[in-house]
Amino acid sequence: MRIRVANSLVLLLYSAMAVLTAVVFSRYGEVQQRAIAAAQRQLLASTEVTRFLAGSRLLTSSVQSYAASGEESFSTAYWRELFGSRSRDRAAEALQRLSLTATESALLQRARSQADTLVELEQLAMEAARRGDRPQALALVFGPAYQQALQRFVAPSEELQQRITRRLAAELARERQQASSLWHLCLGLLAFDLALVFAVLALVYPRFITRPLMQLDRRLQNLGAGEPPPPLQLAGAATEIQDLAESLATQERLARQLAHDQWAKAQQVRISAVLQRQTSAPALGAALLAELAPLLPLGAATVYGVSAEEGGALALLATYATSGEPVPVRLQSGEGLVGECLRMGEPLEVQDLPPGYRTVVSGLGHAPPHGLLLLPVLSGSSTLAVLELALLSPLEPHQRSLVLDLLPFVALALEGLEPGARPTPPSVALC
Repeated sequence: MRIRVANSLVLLLYSAMAVLTAVVFSRYGEVQQRAIAAAQRQLLASTEVTRFLAGSRLLTSSVQSYAASGEESFSTAYWRELFGSRSRDRAAEALQRLSLTATESALLQRARSQADTLVELEQLAMEAARRGDRPQALALVFGPAYQQALQRFVAPSEELQQRITRRLAAELARERQQASSLWHLCLGLLAFDLALVFAVLALVYPRFITRPLMQLDRRLQNLGAGEPPPPLQLAGAATEIQDLAESLATQERLARQLAHDQWAKAQQVRISAVLQRQTSAPALGAALLAELAPLLPLGAATVYGVSAEEGGALALLATYATSGEPVPVRLQSGEGLVGECLRMGEPLEVQDLPPGYRTVVSGLGHAPPHGLLLLPVLSGSSTLAVLELALLSPLEPHQRSLVLDLLPFVALALEGLEPGARPTPPSVALC
């Protein structure tokens, strides 16, 4: 119910204060939304600048490897990145949409201009390597002209990253400071309103105002201290307080979602770096499972790689916590759920597994998994591997997002392996 008073003067004063409080709360909500948007822009800018640099590094690595070895896989990777993935160009376009300052736009244009120079030298080197003129190709991509052009690309790119990071961090700090000031102003206005109502309705005030506000205050203190917030019981509270509780719950949900998104992105970057350091497909599969195990409710898992030497069949690369019957070391397309996932090229999820299915075993006991999740590792229209996860409980949204968004990085790491280190039928690694 809404609070009413008999005295017309108090009613007028309270109405004015209520309007002012609502306006401030609305303003606070807008500022909070702007702060969240600023945090998202900061994360997006950091991701896109990293992608901008990573695309250039991939081109440089591919052309240098091709010039040095003559392996066609490096040539294929170079042209795929240059004209297919276009990571550098797409990242630059995304950065332009972030409303860069004049200085930041100039730095981006300098970097893109030098990128064009690099591409010209790289294409000359690719042509020389294709003709078999390896000395000329090596001189082009390892010579001083290329290194100078590369430095002229990297320097403005890194300065752009620093400037964007500082500007967006300052913007986020301003929004948060303004939100904090508005929040304190909201609390001050609310306290004044409650004091006025207490003077007029001393008997109603404890039931409809004091106790609900105390609950909200305890919840805010617990949230600020990082402790679990107590449940709210606002059945007898005034409508305005219930609205406040809903607004707070909304902000809590948004904050949790933002924290989960940041967690998922950080884990993706970390795991991707671990995968890039692996030198063989079995080692990459084992590292992937080892990194995912502490982050997911994982009971058991396998990784199968597509073997080009066996007509696209699947070869077991790595396992995690498997027990009981042996795990098949080879599977054909369409054979079992793993083979079906390869054939379809789409994720498969199975829940409510039948009795007698392989159990998850530990030192304390055993139990059937909650469900299976099979994910193809795709590169374009090709499937490079299949990841099979036996889960002890359903994945949370941020955990599912982590796994799905990590798959392109797994594909990139597999494609980056030397041809001799890729999945082959005789090579099986168990963990």
